[in-house]
Amino acid sequence: LFTHFALVGMYPLLLRDGLLQPYLVMTSLSWILIFFIHKQVHTVQMPNKMQTYASILYSGSIILTLLLHILEFSVKPPQRYPDLHVLILMIICATANIISLLVTNAYMF
Repeated sequence: LFTHFALVGMYPLLLRDGLLQPYLVMTSLSWILIFFIHKQVHTVQMPNKMQTYASILYSGSIILTLLLHILEFSVKPPQRYPDLHVLILMIICATANIISLLVTNAYMF
């Protein structure tokens, strides 16, 4: 999940540099990777509670990414704050990366 949200966090920079097509390819590959990891998590013997958390994290990351991109293209930011979408994207990506860090550390220890 960390690499997925790191990639999503780079979206404004990649869009500004005209690299939307490589971003879409890498995001699609990230979603495929998340899907296979999600299947792998369910084959490993883990407590049901941990499987539920993993399922919510994997599914939620894809849904959240889709929602962010749909909102960016459908809702215009106010003129007073033209970079509002970028700010919201960065806050969500930073929060998701911190959650990913905490979950990974909790799973390791």
